[in-house]
Amino acid sequence: MKYGIENLKKVVDLGIEIAAIGEHLIKNGKDYQKNMIDLFGHVPALFTEIQAVVAAGDAIPAEFKDIDAVEAAELVSYVASKLTVEGEKAQKIVEASIDLATAMIVKGSKLYFAIKL
Repeated sequence: MKYGIENLKKVVDLGIEIAAIGEHLIKNGKDYQKNMIDLFGHVPALFTEIQAVVAAGDAIPAEFKDIDAVEAAELVSYVASKLTVEGEKAQKIVEASIDLATAMIVKGSKLYFAIKL
């Protein structure tokens, strides 16, 4: 059964948003006031992306397990079109986004169970 990659695109969107925040923080250096302004400017988009990934739930691992070469290439093209980057860099962004989402799910689960137990 093919699951597609629509939810994996949401994971990539979240990774891109987090990277944009990091880029602004690095660019502004120790200008904490500017960092806070930039950070708050990204909060609505960040929460939208987090909400989309959380809502996707179990679909994300299913899509990841089911991905084929054509879908992987489509995901890389998706990143390339969003960020105007090409090939290998887009692929690295996809991989890093999936790694980030995996870490967030694992850490989030640990936090959830720590609170509930």
